[in-house]
Amino acid sequence: MILVTGASGHIGNVLVRALLHRGEQVAIITSTGKTPDCLADCAELITHKADLRDAKALNIAIQGAQTVYHLAGIISISSFDSPELFDVNVQGTQNVIDACQLQDVKRLVYTSSVHALPEGENGEAITEEADFNAEKLFGAYARTKAEATKRVLHAVEQGLDAVICFPSGVVGPFDFRGSEAGRLVRDYATNKLPAYIDGEYNFVDVYITDNATEQTPVHITERRDAIAGFGRGGEHFGEGG
Repeated sequence: MILVTGASGHIGNVLVRALLHRGEQVAIITSTGKTPDCLADCAELITHKADLRDAKALNIAIQGAQTVYHLAGIISISSFDSPELFDVNVQGTQNVIDACQLQDVKRLVYTSSVHALPEGENGEAITEEADFNAEKLFGAYARTKAEATKRVLHAVEQGLDAVICFPSGVVGPFDFRGSEAGRLVRDYATNKLPAYIDGEYNFVDVYITDNATEQTPVHITERRDAIAGFGRGGEHFGEGG
C-alpha cells in the first residue's frame, strides 16, 4: 500500500490519480476522514482520519504502508514565523518520520520546496546540495521547509530510506484550490495582471497525459515515481522546468 499526505493539493491529487491509474492500492489522510471533493471520483481510494499534528493517529494511518509520499504542508508568503507553520511543516514532518520508522516503511518521499534552497550570488546556480540553513532564507515558509528537510536528512543518517523533492512553481490541470502559480498564469492569460516586475522564476508542469500508460502517467509525478523506486536514500531531486 502507498500512503499520500496532502492529497487535496495540486501535486498530491494528481499523484494519487497517477498511482491509482497504475493499479496501486492508495490511502490518504484528511483531518475529517472524508475524501476531498477533488478526488470524489476515485472510488477505490482509502481515506484515513489523521492530522499531521496528531502523532498517534498518523502512526495508525501509516500502518501497512510500504511507501509514504509526504506532500502535506502550509504554504505562506509571509515573512513572519508562526506556530502553525512550524507545527504543520516541521513537527508534522517529524511525526511522519517517526511513524515511518516505527512502522518500518520501505521508503519516504518527502516534498520539500525550491524555497528551502538558499540563493547564491548573481549568476551562481542553485543546486539541491545545500546546508539548509534557515538563517540564510527569506520567508517563514522557506525556513520551515528547510528545517523539515534537515530532519528528514537526519532520519536518513539514522537508517530511514528517504528521498527529497524540491518542486518550483507548479502549474497544470487539477489545480482545484487555485495555487499562487496557477492564478498568476490564469490572470496573465485573461489580461487580469495589471502590472509586472522585472525578474525570473522557474515553473514545473504537473499533468496526466491523454495517452497515459502504466509507466508514464504523469510528468512531475512520473519523476517522483522513479525517485520512489530508484533514487538512493538521502538523495535530493530538483523539479523544475
